[in-house]
Amino acid sequence: MSERERGHDKRIAGLERQLQAEDERLERILAASTTAELLRATEEPVAPRGTAAQPAVRAGFVVVALVLGALVLLVWLATLAAAPAPPPAVAPAPVVPPPPMPKPSPVTRRNATVAAAIPSLNGQPQVFLMPARGGHARRLNPDPTRNMAISTEWRPDGKALAVATGNRLLELGVSMSGPLRGQPVWRKRRPIASMPLVRATYSPDGSRLGFVTSDGNVWTSNPQTQALAQLTHDGGFDGSVDWSPSGRAIAATRGGRLLVLVDGSARRSIPFSRDATWPRWSPSGRAISFSGFGEDGYMHVFLTDPFGDRVRQLPIGPAPSAEADWSPDGRQLVYAKLIGDEWDLFVCDLRTYRERRLTATKLDESGPAWSPDGRWIAFVRNAT
Repeated sequence: MSERERGHDKRIAGLERQLQAEDERLERILAASTTAELLRATEEPVAPRGTAAQPAVRAGFVVVALVLGALVLLVWLATLAAAPAPPPAVAPAPVVPPPPMPKPSPVTRRNATVAAAIPSLNGQPQVFLMPARGGHARRLNPDPTRNMAISTEWRPDGKALAVATGNRLLELGVSMSGPLRGQPVWRKRRPIASMPLVRATYSPDGSRLGFVTSDGNVWTSNPQTQALAQLTHDGGFDGSVDWSPSGRAIAATRGGRLLVLVDGSARRSIPFSRDATWPRWSPSGRAISFSGFGEDGYMHVFLTDPFGDRVRQLPIGPAPSAEADWSPDGRQLVYAKLIGDEWDLFVCDLRTYRERRLTATKLDESGPAWSPDGRWIAFVRNAT
């Protein structure tokens, strides 16, 4: 046998011994039951000199790495098993909305005779006057014999005030020679109609008064001669009317609906059917304010154009409001608003819808009327 063949046989024999040793070591690893036995089983056997031990060494390192990784995984799993269980998740508390704010008592519509008088008429209401900017209110005491008032209305020239007293209509002549910077002082009283009225309004030129009588029809009267003219004959009108700035149209309410009478006969119906009352034309003639029941069942102030193309509630909050009147420049509305159990007067800026409170008493105020010069507001107060 040549030297080359003998060397080849030795290499084969060496490889066989290495494979046998690796097989024995794998058997010891698989048979190890403790960590110490596993470490001894993984010790690398010393390769015989001159043999190709490098592949076996690399294989041993791979096995050791796998075994150590398995040990780390086992230790980590054991740690998780021994750790205390996390607390159960707590469901978030349900969101409970706040209770709704209590609504004031509903405002009910009066009968046809006093449909526009929102506050109670008990306690002999009287006429008061106060500056439009706010301040002290002075009682006018228009009718000493009855000492009662339902509504007020300024004559367009600002020199008289029409007051409905329940059984007749009075006109109070005014002088601007009052002691407080031209404060109006009522000097004369004269009856201009002898019938139960809720409210009467002057035509733009002051030559006529418009009102609804107890028969439910719209009439006009000459304040000087008291000559009467009947505009409607089918009845059913209630509360009050108001002249347009042009004098050609009259806004009125009939059966809870808002109507516009043109030239005394032709009519336009505004699409609002929830007990409309107290109509008032804006100074420009482009809008009409009125009182009516909103979707919430309470009385509110509404605005519409003369054709009823757009009807909207005045955005002044949820409290009931009624009986609005325009400032001479058309930029503000004064109205009665229910605060607690009493009706107080407020002014709203129609550009910003900010409110300004005029009265804060324990009594009811209603029926405000803005003077033509914009300086004064007349109203009715339940002076019990």
